[in-house]
Parts: sequence; structure tokens; C-alpha cells
Amino acid sequence: MYKVRTYNALSDKGLSRFSADKYVVSEDCAVPDAFMLRSQKLHTEVVPDSLLAVARAGAGVNNIPVTDYTQQGIVVFNTPGANANAVKELIVAGLLLGSRDIYGGMTYVQELGHIDDSAEMGKLLEKEKKRFAGTEIVGKTLGVVGLGAIGSMVARAGMDLGMNVDSRYSGRIFEVASNFLKNAIDAKSSKIDKKLKMVDLQLKKLKLDKEGNKDGSPIEESDGFVISDRNELMKKLLKKG
Repeated sequence: MYKVRTYNALSDKGLSRFSADKYVVSEDCAVPDAFMLRSQKLHTEVVPDSLLAVARAGAGVNNIPVTDYTQQGIVVFNTPGANANAVKELIVAGLLLGSRDIYGGMTYVQELGHIDDSAEMGKLLEKEKKRFAGTEIVGKTLGVVGLGAIGSMVARAGMDLGMNVDSRYSGRIFEVASNFLKNAIDAKSSKIDKKLKMVDLQLKKLKLDKEGNKDGSPIEESDGFVISDRNELMKKLLKKG
């Protein structure tokens, strides 16, 4: 049974992966085999002799004395990219909030609490709403510095929103992003093509099985299907494909 001492608020989705029959996960483990944390600073934390590993739910390890722990034989893990999508969504939210001045509009409406006449309110809002229209982000150029787990997602989101993420404007970094996305799409397409080819081969095999063995080569019965020599069969199918 392994004992894990936790710090900070950790997601239940992650903690639930530690089965109760193998792990004890708690904030007050007296003799822990491992620490699991987010932003807790461990530089002044007493290190128990039982400690074998430290895992941080995040990319950076500046809150962990990695060198000291390494010298003591304690392994330090991080989880880069685990929260990348959440950060990307916050960046996109900030992009939209800024381009449309949504916060400005909310603040303005909250200042109109003294108006009781709905007709007066309607006229005023119709007149003033253009102040907070902002601008569309479609066609605008998005600059991303760094194409790690977060940056690559932000670049992709910008493209999906109709923004320009182009190396002609921002240098080599966007050329890399473009190649990365193209390679990912090509790999996906290639995988689909392979699956379709295998389906085609299976259909051809099924047709040959149903027609029976017409060239006189050895056959055998298996669960009601006629199966020819598989090596010869694949050669025939590939030639026909």
C-alpha cells in the first residue's frame, strides 16, 4: 500500500485514478511515499525518510528544490500540458472580451440601476450600444510567442476563428506552427486512407470466400467460412487493389 500526501486543491478526476486497494491519498499522511501538489512551496518542508517521489500538477518546478531532492534520491515529476486546454480557453476568452469590450458593456449596464422606465432604458441602450460593439477578430493577425502545449493550441484556435496566424508577419515561429498543423492533418488523412484500404481488402476477401476456391488450391472450413491460404490470398487481393 502506497501513501500519498497531497497539497493544495487537486482535481477529483485525477485523484480518483488512485485505486483504494493500492493507495492511501490524504493531506495528513504521516509517512508518505510521495508528495502530490500544485503551487505549494516545498523549500522549507520537512522531508520524511519515506519519501520516494514528488509529483507536481503543472509544468514548472520552481516551487520544488529539485537539486536537493535529487541528491537524496527523490524523483521529481511534472505534468506539462495537463492544463494546456484550460489556459487556451482563458486566452480565447480574454481575446473576445478585449475585442468586443464585453466588460465595458457590463459595467455600463450596472450603472443604469436608477432608471425605472423601460421605454427610457430601451432608447438609451439603443443609442449607447455602439460604444461597446468592438471589432470582429476574423481577418485579424494573431501573434503567439512560443509553440509549446499551450501556444500550439492557441494558434490552432486562432485559425479556427478565422484569424491570420502567418509566418510572413511573425517570423519563423508561425512557419513551424503551420508545418506542425499540416503534418498532423496529413498523418490523420494517411491513417484514414489505411483504414479504408483495409476495409476494401476485407470486403474483397469476403467476396472470394463466398465464391469459393476456384483455382483448386487447398481450402479449409472454419465456422462456416471458406478460407484460402492467407499468404496467397493477400497477394491476390493486393494485385486486384
